[in-house]
Amino acid sequence: MTQALQPVSVAIGDLAAHPANVRAQSPEAYASDNIAHLKASIAVLGLLQPLLVQQIDGKFGVLAGGRRHAALLELVADKAAKGVTSRTKIDCRLVPDDCDVTTALSLAENITQARPSQRPSAIRSQRSKAGCAMGSSIRTSARRHVQRRSRST
Repeated sequence: MTQALQPVSVAIGDLAAHPANVRAQSPEAYASDNIAHLKASIAVLGLLQPLLVQQIDGKFGVLAGGRRHAALLELVADKAAKGVTSRTKIDCRLVPDDCDVTTALSLAENITQARPSQRPSAIRSQRSKAGCAMGSSIRTSARRHVQRRSRST
């Protein structure tokens, strides 16, 4: 990928799940109990890391940052959370439409964010998805990262 990811502000209501997000097959990752700390952090500090998005079907598909997206949706639904609505704009990075490494980008994001116990399953789930050289390269790098982290814990 030679293009830089362009910054863009997107309303929370214009965000949707992206089918290439590697955690899409792990709905437990988005459960309220698993994102409560993230929801609290965003409520107090705001969104510290932008979401990676790609335009799909008139929306912005969240390629990386699905748990942050889920926490934002909970904040919108929470009447006690003042100032967060579906029209609230958040910082994102736009992945170009012609980018053929969307799954690899999602994996790269999620491997660095996942707890050590989650990393091997993210890699296994990715084996069937990546069809590009970059995806293979990231899987290999991620596997090495997991092995090094496993030795250090």
